[in-house]
Formats: sequence, structure tokens, C-alpha cells
Amino acid sequence: IIDTIGWRYVFGLQVPLVMFSQILAYYNVNIRLTHVPKYGKYTWQNLKKLDIGGTFTLTCSIATFLIISSEENLSQFTKQLLIVSGLIFLALFFLTEFYWAQERLIPFEILYGRTGVVSLITVISAFVTFGDVFRKPLYLQLMQNFTSSGCGLFMVFTSLSAPIASFATGFVTKHTTKSVEYMCYVLAMGSMILQLISQVAEAALIDYLKPKLGLSESDSSLTLFNMLDNEHFAWKVLLSITTAANGYGYCTILVATLVVVIFTVEKSKQGTVTGLFYLWRSLGTVFGASLILTTYEKCLESKLFKYLVTEKNDLKSYNKLIHDSSLVRKIYKHEPAITEKLLSLYRSSFVISYLPQIVILLLGTGMSVVLVIKMNKVLNKETETDKNNDEII
Repeated sequence: IIDTIGWRYVFGLQVPLVMFSQILAYYNVNIRLTHVPKYGKYTWQNLKKLDIGGTFTLTCSIATFLIISSEENLSQFTKQLLIVSGLIFLALFFLTEFYWAQERLIPFEILYGRTGVVSLITVISAFVTFGDVFRKPLYLQLMQNFTSSGCGLFMVFTSLSAPIASFATGFVTKHTTKSVEYMCYVLAMGSMILQLISQVAEAALIDYLKPKLGLSESDSSLTLFNMLDNEHFAWKVLLSITTAANGYGYCTILVATLVVVIFTVEKSKQGTVTGLFYLWRSLGTVFGASLILTTYEKCLESKLFKYLVTEKNDLKSYNKLIHDSSLVRKIYKHEPAITEKLLSLYRSSFVISYLPQIVILLLGTGMSVVLVIKMNKVLNKETETDKNNDEII
């Protein structure tokens, strides 16, 4: 669709659908909230309960740090100004939350203990998933000469894994004979491990798989690579599996965390905690896409500068590639050896961009394992207590 009508129209077509959904929700979803007064709900007394200050300062602090990490052409003064501004907004956010807000955006006391660990796991999972979602099309287009629609086919596997993961998680939690909370933690641990395996396997595959030259002048050794040759089908199957596994793990964690909220948080705070988990997911999404692509870009810039400028003394080609990577096969199209070298630099940069995800997944896996072990001890202790009480009776 994007190749046919363009991405702007694809996004534009969603606007009337969203508006139609809003109209349907407005006229058909009538949920009475007991805490909202029938009259005077727009008075200052009620409106000041909205944590507008916390929302504004948190948004500004996140935005400044994202600009610093993603924008390359900032002067030293601008960068320092943004850092100071970000720290000030962050300090104002904490002051607002702890001292000024009547109803806080983030109730920090809820984040102690198991809820806090689950929150971090949610951030990690979103970080990994959306970093992969934004990087994979770039890899397929640059390294394997895929079109936009061809890249979209791989993203379908993430979407397909969502309903399967939701169904499987619901089925397990419904039919388990153990504590539902404990089973959700087990599912979260399994999802962390699954995402870790998928990212390690994918990084190894990309490191092993040779880029497609796309040159008609000659066949390179890069295109003759056993069953994982880019002309074969096997690597596409493996990449589809790792993509689906990553998406499955992420969606399992989302459902499991919502079930945990229902079973562990009192009703009056369930809305707040659910919103909080969506906030963590959004933060993980933004930081994942930003940090992963920034890691890739910084690594690539360093490698290209060393090869093209330091070794080849070709600053002009370096500047062209920095601004438009799609030229990588065109600049030296009559020199396949140099093109091979450039593509290998791109490939190694993609592989290095997996390191932040793998490191943070190791952290998440460790936290989830500790959480499951501690929860298991609590359950065993409760079981022993119940047995002793039964014996006394």
C-alpha cells in the first residue's frame, strides 16, 4: 500500500476511522464513575485534581533527553542548555509529585515490591520490541534490498503473535491450579527469556547473513553462502520466527501485567495502576526506538569515518552516506570490493545495535527469575501454614 499510494495517505486514511470510533464511543459507552459528581465536575475544585504540572514537566524532561540522544547537529551550547533544562524539568516533576499534586500522576508507593518489578519488566519488554520494530525495516531495505511492502510482511508476524499470546495467556491463567498472580509472574519470566533468545538469535543471524550486493557486474562471495545465502528462503523463515517470538513475549507480558493488576491491586487504585503500566509501555516504546537507532547511527558514523575519510580520504562520499544510506550501492557501483566493505560496516553496526537490548533483557530476566523464586517461597510458606492449621483443627 505504501509503495502504491504513499505513507502519508496511509496515515491519513486512519484519521476518519479514529474519528468514527470516537463518535461511537461517545454515544455508546456509558460508564458511570462513582467518584465524579453529577454537577460541578468542571469546577476548579475538581479540575485541580488533574496532575497537569506533573504531566507537563515529565513530558518536557523526556522530550529534552530524546532530542539530545537523537539530534546530531546540535551545538555544544544547545546541548548543554537542553541537559540543564531536562534536569530542571525532572526536578520539578518530582517536586510536583511529592509535594504539590493533589492526585499524583505516578503514585510511587504503589511501585514498591512486586508491582515495581513488573513495571520495570514492562518497560524492558516495550523497549526491546519497539526498538526491533523500527530497526528491522531499515535492515531489510539497506542490507537485503527489500521494498517497503516487503519489509511490512515481516512486521505482520508481530501483529499475528498478539492475539495468539493473549489467548494463550488467558487460557493458562484461567485453568491454572496455582496462584494466578504466581502464574502471571512465571509467564512474564518465560516471555523475558523468549525475547532474550529471539534477540540473541537474530543478532547472530544478521552477523552470519551476508548483505545482498545488488550489483549486476559480478557475483561476490557474499551471495554464495550455503543455506543462509540471501537468495535462499531459510533465513527469511528464521527471521520471521525471531520476529514472532519477540512480539509474542511482549504481548504475553502486557496481558499478564493487566491480570496481576486485577488480582493484586484494590479496586479504587486499579485505574491508576493500569494507566501507570500504559505509561511505562509508552516510555519503553519511545526510548527503545530512540536509543536503538541512535546506537546504530553513532556506530555507523564512526566506522564509515574511519574507512572512508581516514583510509580512503573520501569525505564527499562519507557525507553523502551519512545523509542518505540508500546510496550505499550506488556511490561505488563500479567497485564491488568497496561496496562489499561498506555493506559489512553497515551490517556490523546493525549487530552492535542489538547489544543494549540483550543487556537490558538479561537484567529483566534476572529480575523476573528472582521474583518467581520469592513468590514461590511465599506460596510454599502459605501452604505449610494451611497444613499446620488443618492438623490443629
